[in-house]
Amino acid sequence: MKKCFLLILGLVLILSTAMPLAAASPLEKDMAAFDKAYITAMVSTSQGKRATSKKAMERLMTEWTAFKKTHADDLIKSKADKADLIIINQMLADAKRIVRANGSLNEAHIILEGVRDVFLNIRKRNSIDYYMDYITGFHKPMNAIVLTTRGKTAEMLTDSMISRIKQNFKLAWQRWESLQKTSFDPELFSFDAKKEAQRQACIKAETEALNKLKKALNQGDKEEIIQAAAGAKLNFDSFFLLFSNLENVR
Repeated sequence: MKKCFLLILGLVLILSTAMPLAAASPLEKDMAAFDKAYITAMVSTSQGKRATSKKAMERLMTEWTAFKKTHADDLIKSKADKADLIIINQMLADAKRIVRANGSLNEAHIILEGVRDVFLNIRKRNSIDYYMDYITGFHKPMNAIVLTTRGKTAEMLTDSMISRIKQNFKLAWQRWESLQKTSFDPELFSFDAKKEAQRQACIKAETEALNKLKKALNQGDKEEIIQAAAGAKLNFDSFFLLFSNLENVR
């Protein structure tokens, strides 16, 4: 009986591994295309590269115009959806204006960061399961940890700061586990075998970094907490960069 159960379990695992993901819908394909341009603009403005940022913003606006024309009706199921699409449109227009006018790239970057949060809300309301939203969900509590520790020494970290870090870490860990468990379609994001191997390596590295942070928090080692948070940020940035298209705007 036990052998039979193990045999069945083995077959299930083999079949589940071998079965291909369902073909991506046109909406999913265009969301991924938009995100590739969006993340490229995010990274460019974050790095302070003006010429690259201008090219990236132009490509992003081209993708956004095409996306709106094709999929606005797919996403507008309520007044909240309509209002959020208007917000996204305004955010992108504001970021484009700032970049074009040689304004603050940091200001443009901060505006762009809000776009993914609004998109996440739209997809959540419409029950659209999308890989990048798992990344966005993890980024929020993880970034809160980074901002709390950035520029701090061990002596500067107060008990209330540590408590806040622990709260954010609990949420970040839960969301990271969800990200690891969700399915990923390499073809949807134009990942070849090499890039997919890089994605998996980044996930492994980030998991190790989070485990270091978890250990430091459990031990109350403030110096190690600061270092581990910085390491998690560095690994996450490498992971996020994989979804950009920087090579085409340099």
